[in-house]
Amino acid sequence: GFKFLGNFIGTDEWVSAQLRTKFTEHLEPLTTLLQLTDTEVHRNRLQCQLLLLRWSAAQKANYWLRTTPPRQVLSAVEAHDRPMCEALTTILDFDGSSPSGRAALRQCSLPLHLGGLGIPSARVLSEPAYAGSIASFWHDITTLVPALSVDLSRPDLLPHSLEEARQSYERLTAQREAILVRRAAKSRLPPLADQNSSPRFLLPQLRPAAIPSFASLARAPLRKAQQCLAAVCHQQEWEELFDSLCDDSVSGRDPV
Repeated sequence: GFKFLGNFIGTDEWVSAQLRTKFTEHLEPLTTLLQLTDTEVHRNRLQCQLLLLRWSAAQKANYWLRTTPPRQVLSAVEAHDRPMCEALTTILDFDGSSPSGRAALRQCSLPLHLGGLGIPSARVLSEPAYAGSIASFWHDITTLVPALSVDLSRPDLLPHSLEEARQSYERLTAQREAILVRRAAKSRLPPLADQNSSPRFLLPQLRPAAIPSFASLARAPLRKAQQCLAAVCHQQEWEELFDSLCDDSVSGRDPV
Protein backbone atom coordinates (compact mmCIF):
# COMPACT_ATOMS: atom_id res chain seq x y z
CA GLY A 1 0.00 0.00 0.00
CA PHE A 2 0.95 3.69 -0.05
CA LYS A 3 0.07 6.95 1.65
CA PHE A 4 -1.52 9.82 -0.29
CA LEU A 5 -2.45 13.17 1.29
CA GLY A 6 -2.46 11.55 4.72
CA ASN A 7 -4.77 8.76 3.61
CA PHE A 8 -3.80 5.08 3.34
CA ILE A 9 -4.53 3.21 0.11
CA GLY A 10 -3.88 -0.50 -0.28
CA THR A 11 -5.07 -3.93 0.76
CA ASP A 12 -7.57 -4.20 3.59
CA GLU A 13 -5.01 -5.74 5.94
CA TRP A 14 -2.35 -3.12 5.24
CA VAL A 15 -4.72 -0.15 5.56
CA SER A 16 -6.20 -1.49 8.82
CA ALA A 17 -2.71 -1.98 10.27
CA GLN A 18 -1.71 1.58 9.32
CA LEU A 19 -4.88 2.99 10.88
CA ARG A 20 -4.30 1.10 14.13
CA THR A 21 -0.82 2.58 14.32
CA LYS A 22 -2.07 6.07 13.48
CA PHE A 23 -4.92 5.95 16.01
CA THR A 24 -2.52 4.76 18.72
CA GLU A 25 -0.03 7.54 17.98
CA HIS A 26 -2.77 10.16 17.79
CA LEU A 27 -4.17 9.29 21.22
CA GLU A 28 -0.83 9.05 23.08
CA PRO A 29 -1.35 12.60 24.53
CA LEU A 30 -4.33 11.25 26.49
CA THR A 31 -1.87 10.24 29.20
CA THR A 32 -1.01 13.91 29.64
CA LEU A 33 -4.66 14.94 29.55
CA LEU A 34 -5.45 12.58 32.43
CA GLN A 35 -2.82 14.27 34.58
CA LEU A 36 -4.67 17.60 34.64
CA THR A 37 -5.65 18.61 38.17
CA ASP A 38 -7.52 21.44 39.83
CA THR A 39 -5.52 24.26 41.42
CA GLU A 40 -6.37 26.97 43.90
CA VAL A 41 -6.98 29.37 41.01
CA HIS A 42 -8.51 27.04 38.41
CA ARG A 43 -11.04 24.44 39.50
CA ASN A 44 -12.42 23.41 36.10
CA ARG A 45 -10.24 20.35 35.49
CA LEU A 46 -13.20 18.10 34.66
CA GLN A 47 -14.69 20.54 32.15
CA CYS A 48 -11.33 21.04 30.44
CA GLN A 49 -10.68 17.32 30.13
CA LEU A 50 -14.09 16.59 28.63
CA LEU A 51 -13.90 19.51 26.20
CA LEU A 52 -10.44 18.43 25.02
CA LEU A 53 -11.71 14.88 24.53
CA ARG A 54 -14.68 16.13 22.53
CA TRP A 55 -13.13 18.83 20.38
CA SER A 56 -9.57 17.55 19.96
CA ALA A 57 -9.00 13.86 20.65
CA ALA A 58 -12.27 12.64 19.12
CA GLN A 59 -12.22 14.80 15.99
CA LYS A 60 -9.00 14.00 14.16
CA ALA A 61 -10.05 10.43 13.41
CA ASN A 62 -12.87 11.91 11.33
CA TYR A 63 -10.45 12.58 8.47
CA TRP A 64 -9.59 8.89 8.08
CA LEU A 65 -13.22 7.86 8.57
CA ARG A 66 -14.20 10.11 5.68
CA THR A 67 -11.50 8.85 3.32
CA THR A 68 -11.32 5.15 4.18
CA PRO A 69 -13.95 2.50 3.35
CA PRO A 70 -15.71 1.15 6.47
CA ARG A 71 -14.56 -2.42 5.76
CA GLN A 72 -10.98 -1.24 6.29
CA VAL A 73 -11.79 0.98 9.27
CA LEU A 74 -13.90 -1.39 11.37
CA SER A 75 -11.05 -3.77 12.13
CA ALA A 76 -8.98 -0.83 13.41
CA VAL A 77 -11.51 1.21 15.40
CA GLU A 78 -10.69 -0.62 18.65
CA ALA A 79 -7.35 1.21 18.66
CA HIS A 80 -9.32 4.48 18.73
CA ASP A 81 -12.42 3.71 20.78
CA ARG A 82 -10.77 1.71 23.58
CA PRO A 83 -8.33 4.50 24.70
CA MET A 84 -11.16 7.05 24.49
CA CYS A 85 -13.36 4.88 26.70
CA GLU A 86 -10.53 4.30 29.17
CA ALA A 87 -9.97 8.06 29.37
CA LEU A 88 -13.66 8.67 30.03
CA THR A 89 -13.83 6.09 32.80
CA THR A 90 -10.75 7.61 34.44
CA ILE A 91 -11.99 11.20 34.17
CA LEU A 92 -15.52 10.40 35.37
CA ASP A 93 -14.36 7.70 37.81
CA PHE A 94 -16.55 4.70 37.01
CA ASP A 95 -16.07 1.07 36.06
CA GLY A 96 -16.46 0.80 32.30
CA SER A 97 -16.48 -3.01 32.38
CA SER A 98 -19.69 -3.29 34.42
CA PRO A 99 -23.11 -3.43 32.70
CA SER A 100 -23.99 0.06 33.92
CA GLY A 101 -20.53 1.30 32.95
CA ARG A 102 -20.87 -0.02 29.41
CA ALA A 103 -24.24 1.71 29.16
CA ALA A 104 -22.68 4.95 30.44
CA LEU A 105 -19.93 4.78 27.82
CA ARG A 106 -22.53 4.24 25.13
CA GLN A 107 -24.44 7.26 26.35
CA CYS A 108 -21.27 9.38 26.36
CA SER A 109 -20.92 8.73 22.62
CA LEU A 110 -24.33 10.23 21.87
CA PRO A 111 -24.72 13.88 20.79
CA LEU A 112 -25.81 16.43 23.37
CA HIS A 113 -29.44 16.57 22.22
CA LEU A 114 -29.74 12.82 22.89
CA GLY A 115 -28.35 13.11 26.39
CA GLY A 116 -24.72 12.29 25.59
CA LEU A 117 -21.40 14.09 25.89
CA GLY A 118 -20.83 14.40 22.13
CA ILE A 119 -17.71 12.19 22.19
CA PRO A 120 -18.47 9.89 19.24
CA SER A 121 -17.37 6.34 18.57
CA ALA A 122 -15.31 5.75 15.42
CA ARG A 123 -17.19 2.47 14.99
CA VAL A 124 -20.53 4.28 14.86
CA LEU A 125 -19.35 7.06 12.53
CA SER A 126 -17.42 4.97 10.00
CA GLU A 127 -20.29 4.44 7.54
CA PRO A 128 -21.93 7.91 7.66
CA ALA A 129 -18.54 9.65 7.45
CA TYR A 130 -17.46 7.71 4.36
CA ALA A 131 -20.83 7.79 2.58
CA GLY A 132 -21.31 11.51 3.26
CA SER A 133 -17.77 12.33 2.10
CA ILE A 134 -17.93 10.41 -1.17
CA ALA A 135 -21.45 11.60 -2.00
CA SER A 136 -20.79 15.28 -1.31
CA PHE A 137 -17.51 15.41 -3.27
CA TRP A 138 -18.46 13.23 -6.22
CA HIS A 139 -19.81 16.16 -8.24
CA ASP A 140 -16.48 18.00 -7.86
CA ILE A 141 -14.55 14.84 -8.78
CA THR A 142 -16.55 14.35 -11.98
CA THR A 143 -16.03 18.02 -12.87
CA LEU A 144 -12.28 17.41 -12.78
CA VAL A 145 -12.51 13.95 -14.40
CA PRO A 146 -15.62 13.88 -16.66
CA ALA A 147 -14.98 10.22 -17.56
CA LEU A 148 -16.05 9.28 -14.03
CA SER A 149 -19.47 10.86 -14.46
CA VAL A 150 -21.96 7.97 -14.30
CA ASP A 151 -25.63 7.37 -13.61
CA LEU A 152 -25.86 6.99 -9.81
CA SER A 153 -28.94 4.78 -10.22
CA ARG A 154 -26.85 2.17 -12.09
CA PRO A 155 -24.80 0.21 -9.50
CA ASP A 156 -23.15 -1.81 -12.28
CA LEU A 157 -21.56 1.39 -13.64
CA LEU A 158 -20.32 2.86 -10.36
CA PRO A 159 -16.63 2.95 -9.41
CA HIS A 160 -15.84 0.72 -6.44
CA SER A 161 -15.50 3.55 -3.91
CA LEU A 162 -18.77 5.14 -4.99
CA GLU A 163 -20.59 1.80 -4.88
CA GLU A 164 -19.35 1.19 -1.33
CA ALA A 165 -20.60 4.63 -0.30
CA ARG A 166 -23.97 3.97 -1.97
CA GLN A 167 -24.32 0.65 -0.13
CA SER A 168 -23.58 2.37 3.18
CA TYR A 169 -26.18 5.01 2.33
CA GLU A 170 -28.79 2.34 1.60
CA ARG A 171 -28.04 0.52 4.86
CA LEU A 172 -28.45 3.77 6.78
CA THR A 173 -31.74 4.66 5.09
CA ALA A 174 -33.06 1.14 5.77
CA GLN A 175 -31.95 1.49 9.38
CA ARG A 176 -33.88 4.75 9.68
CA GLU A 177 -37.02 3.14 8.25
CA ALA A 178 -36.68 0.33 10.80
CA ILE A 179 -36.50 2.92 13.59
CA LEU A 180 -39.69 4.56 12.30
CA VAL A 181 -41.47 1.19 12.22
CA ARG A 182 -40.45 0.41 15.81
CA ARG A 183 -41.58 3.84 16.94
CA ALA A 184 -44.94 3.40 15.24
CA ALA A 185 -45.36 0.09 17.08
CA LYS A 186 -44.52 1.74 20.40
CA SER A 187 -47.06 4.49 19.76
CA ARG A 188 -49.80 1.84 19.52
CA LEU A 189 -49.08 0.47 22.99
CA PRO A 190 -52.01 0.87 25.45
CA PRO A 191 -51.85 4.04 27.59
CA LEU A 192 -50.96 4.03 31.26
CA ALA A 193 -53.75 3.08 33.65
CA ASP A 194 -53.40 6.42 35.37
CA GLN A 195 -54.49 8.85 32.67
CA ASN A 196 -53.56 11.81 34.88
CA SER A 197 -49.91 10.84 35.15
CA SER A 198 -47.45 12.85 33.10
CA PRO A 199 -44.87 11.10 30.91
CA ARG A 200 -41.39 11.18 32.39
CA PHE A 201 -39.85 11.90 28.99
CA LEU A 202 -40.65 12.16 25.31
CA LEU A 203 -38.90 10.19 22.57
CA PRO A 204 -36.45 12.53 20.82
CA GLN A 205 -37.46 13.57 17.33
CA LEU A 206 -35.62 12.05 14.40
CA ARG A 207 -33.24 14.57 12.85
CA PRO A 208 -33.38 15.41 10.03
CA ALA A 209 -37.05 14.89 9.15
CA ALA A 210 -35.94 12.98 6.03
CA ILE A 211 -32.66 11.88 4.49
CA PRO A 212 -31.89 13.46 1.09
CA SER A 213 -31.41 11.13 -1.86
CA PHE A 214 -27.89 9.87 -2.50
CA ALA A 215 -27.64 11.96 -5.67
CA SER A 216 -28.78 15.17 -3.93
CA LEU A 217 -26.10 14.76 -1.25
CA ALA A 218 -23.62 15.70 -3.99
CA ARG A 219 -24.93 19.26 -3.67
CA ALA A 220 -24.64 19.33 0.13
CA PRO A 221 -21.67 20.59 2.16
CA LEU A 222 -19.58 17.73 3.53
CA ARG A 223 -20.43 18.46 7.15
CA LYS A 224 -24.17 18.50 6.44
CA ALA A 225 -24.01 15.30 4.38
CA GLN A 226 -22.23 13.47 7.17
CA GLN A 227 -24.47 14.90 9.89
CA CYS A 228 -27.74 13.77 8.33
CA LEU A 229 -26.41 10.21 7.95
CA ALA A 230 -24.70 10.11 11.35
CA ALA A 231 -27.99 11.12 12.96
CA VAL A 232 -29.38 7.72 11.99
CA CYS A 233 -26.55 5.88 13.75
CA HIS A 234 -26.86 8.03 16.85
CA GLN A 235 -30.61 7.45 16.95
CA GLN A 236 -30.06 3.70 16.61
CA GLU A 237 -27.60 3.80 19.51
CA TRP A 238 -30.11 5.77 21.58
CA GLU A 239 -32.93 3.32 20.82
CA GLU A 240 -30.81 0.29 21.73
CA LEU A 241 -29.57 1.96 24.93
CA PHE A 242 -33.12 2.94 25.87
CA ASP A 243 -34.43 -0.59 25.30
CA SER A 244 -31.58 -2.15 27.31
CA LEU A 245 -32.21 0.17 30.27
CA CYS A 246 -35.93 -0.59 30.14
CA ASP A 247 -35.16 -4.32 30.14
CA ASP A 248 -32.87 -3.87 33.15
CA SER A 249 -35.57 -1.92 34.97
CA VAL A 250 -38.22 -4.58 34.32
CA SER A 251 -35.91 -7.41 35.39
CA GLY A 252 -34.98 -5.64 38.62
CA ARG A 253 -31.37 -4.92 37.69
CA ASP A 254 -29.96 -1.50 38.41
CA PRO A 255 -30.15 0.39 35.05
CA VAL A 256 -27.96 3.29 36.20
